[in-house]
Amino acid sequence: MIPMDLHFSRFDFSQIELRVLAWLSKDPMLLHCYQNDLDVHQITADEVTGGNRAIAKQVNFGNAFGMTEVGLAIRLPDYALDPDKARIDAKAYLRRFFNTYAGIPLFREALASRMRSNNCMFVNAFGRPRRIPEIASSERWVVARAKRRMMSSIVSGTAADLAKE
Repeated sequence: MIPMDLHFSRFDFSQIELRVLAWLSKDPMLLHCYQNDLDVHQITADEVTGGNRAIAKQVNFGNAFGMTEVGLAIRLPDYALDPDKARIDAKAYLRRFFNTYAGIPLFREALASRMRSNNCMFVNAFGRPRRIPEIASSERWVVARAKRRMMSSIVSGTAADLAKE
C-alpha cells in the first residue's frame, strides 16, 4: 500500500525492468550501479560495447528479457550491411555482458531449474504464478524460447505489478 502523502511522480520508474532484474538476480555489479546511482548504460558501454551507449542500451534491456545473440544482432546498426559481422559482434557483446553482470545468467539458469522441478511454474515477487511447460522440453531451441519467455514474464510481470502498487 502506498502512503497517501506520496505520489507516483516521486517514484523513479526509469529503467524499472533493469532495476527489477538487479533485485531478482542479485547481480553484484547491477546492484552496485543502482545503489550508487551510477549510469548502468554507460558502464555497459564502457565494459561491453567499446563505448557505444546506444548498443549498450540494447544489450541491457535485451538481457532483461532474455534476448539472444541473433535478436541482438538484428538490432545492431550494421546488421543490414553485414549480418555475419553483426552476429559476431553480438556474440562478443553478450559474452562481455555476462562477464560483467555474471549474476544474470546464474539467475536465469537457477530459475529455469526451479521451474523444471516445480511443474514448470514460477511465482513472481507478488505471488503471480506463471507456467511455461516448454521449459521441460528435450528440444534445445524450445527450452531457449521458454527461457526467453520466462525472463520476460518475471521481469516485465514484476515491473508491471510494481507499477500497479
